[in-house]
Amino acid sequence: MNLSELRGEHRVLRQLQHALDNNRLPHGLLFAGPEGVGKRAAAYALAARLLCENPQGLDACGHCPSCRYLTAGTHPDLLLPAKDIPREGSIGIKRLRTMLGQLATTSHDKRSVVVLIGAERLTREAANAFLKTLEEPAPGITFILTASHPEALPETIRSRLATYLFAPLPAADVAALLTAADLPYRPAQIDLAARLSGGSLAKARRLLEDERLLTDRQQVFRLLDDLPRRHPGLLVNDLQTLCQAPGEKRLDRTALKARLRRFFGYAESYYLEGMKALLGLPATGTTPAPALPSAAIATAILALLRQGTARLETGADPALVFLVTLLAIQQRLTTTI
Repeated sequence: MNLSELRGEHRVLRQLQHALDNNRLPHGLLFAGPEGVGKRAAAYALAARLLCENPQGLDACGHCPSCRYLTAGTHPDLLLPAKDIPREGSIGIKRLRTMLGQLATTSHDKRSVVVLIGAERLTREAANAFLKTLEEPAPGITFILTASHPEALPETIRSRLATYLFAPLPAADVAALLTAADLPYRPAQIDLAARLSGGSLAKARRLLEDERLLTDRQQVFRLLDDLPRRHPGLLVNDLQTLCQAPGEKRLDRTALKARLRRFFGYAESYYLEGMKALLGLPATGTTPAPALPSAAIATAILALLRQGTARLETGADPALVFLVTLLAIQQRLTTTI
């Protein structure tokens, strides 16, 4: 994909175009935003543009020797330290040392690009090693990081990167991308998945492929509807249901974090709809809108959910994070009723 083909991110494209036109692209960039909105594709497209011998505006030419190397996956000046690491896997110090060794042997008479996908997965040791490189970058090296949860990155690293914020895609764009992929689903299924995706192409694909996700979503909204009246002790039962649905094995820690992260994402969309109702804004029509006491309470609840999501990326017990977050939300709701 070329950068100019990136959907729904006109502001990011304008910022990158301005930086490229004025030869002021930062040495370190962070593409931050929800999962499945094009950060990875944009990072690779920008890397191709930077390494291209005959760039055309925002895009690589696609024909020069450098572009042919990129297409073949053999470009010596493109480093991918997180390549082949599973989405839920961590990026450890061994990978970072390999990357740093490669950079040390690179000729800086020409440009090199490092693309680090899912940078929030850096272990503490790896992040510390990476920080030293960002503090004293060698000339000719550009670092492009992506993160769906940038708050999980150390502030020392984030402060040394120029952050480009990616927004959720419009449902129409998600549907168009799904249709263009020629997937074996009916238009009505694609339209529903796009509307329920929260602007994430990755989530839309998973909704199409896994009916369990639609069930999860409905289960979350039922729990949240009942939360103001629910006995706190029953939240433990709710957690157990999330941990082990009928016919499933009990989730390990990594899988539980992923499921609770999804829970918090659905909860955020639920309370955002409540905030829209308070402000008289149009509803999406796909997520229920709870009756919330005030905009201040809605804002506080959204902050609690984002804190909970951030804590899932630390060493905290995921189950405890879930319970503490839900109890705090319940308290916010019930103290005003």
